Amino acid sequence: MTSAIRISSDHVEGGFKWVKKPDCCQQLKNAFEERFIFVASMVDGEEPNDYNLVYIMPLDDTGEPVRKKGIAISHCPWCGTGISVRKKI
Repeated sequence: MTSAIRISSDHVEGGFKWVKKPDCCQQLKNAFEERFIFVASMVDGEEPNDYNLVYIMPLDDTGEPVRKKGIAISHCPWCGTGISVRKKI
């Protein structure tokens, strides 16, 4: 039996507005829309131009999260470009 992953709606695209949208490739944009990649509320730095932390939430064969807080990613898995996104809080 699998358990539901509890991810805050403000981490999922649709639950917030972008200040700086993902723009390196269409696959990354799709991954946010399809709720495969998430945007944390935390920002890497304290300046207004710094970016939100991005993560994935991989599951094991029972449907449980591999890591409770997910796995932070800094580069696009498809094109290798550094991920620089900012959501409006």
